[in-house]
Amino acid sequence: MPVKENSGKTNLIFITGFLGAGKTTLLNYIADRYNINKITEVARQVLAKYGNNLKEIRSNMDKCKSFQRDILEEQIEKERLTEEPFICDRGLDIIAYFAHYNLDTYDILNKDYTKDYIESYKDNNVVVLFVRPEEELIKDDGIRGDLTIETIYRIDGMIKYILESNDINYISIQSKHMNERIRALQSIFEIKDIRWKDGRISVQTIFIRRTLVK
Repeated sequence: MPVKENSGKTNLIFITGFLGAGKTTLLNYIADRYNINKITEVARQVLAKYGNNLKEIRSNMDKCKSFQRDILEEQIEKERLTEEPFICDRGLDIIAYFAHYNLDTYDILNKDYTKDYIESYKDNNVVVLFVRPEEELIKDDGIRGDLTIETIYRIDGMIKYILESNDINYISIQSKHMNERIRALQSIFEIKDIRWKDGRISVQTIFIRRTLVK
């Protein structure tokens, strides 16, 4: 499945991290503040195709693998069809769940569409925000379940591994308070000089490598 080529004239913002970590709140803030398109949750749409029976899916390894693969493919397709600039709060974390559920991660990582998708995160016009776990903010989203603190940090570590092993620049967001996260984002965008230009968001400076915002 081909990934839409970046024109170089727009900016894409990806928010990654464990589901339930508060990514959607950040997505809504950024989309509203900067008036850009947003891509919302695709997992629930895919789950509906499987009869909304998550327990049954998890009890069948083949069905679980198919379910996770369909989520990833649907995410990639939705991004391909969405007009830039856009922001989304799903992506690399979907791949991390393959490892979490022991679903032949090697196979999915070696799919051409997965390789292309990961590669797209390295584009100079992409900003990746990595939201780190804060136990007080974590909520069961009704999709993943098994929300133990061990699970949370394991998947967080998997996402970090995917980012760093593929040399993807990212900005780490870690705070218990949403207003602090928002202020941090505003500061980051000012530092990176992300602003409207000719009706589009443009990035004028280089990435900040693994910056920790507290």
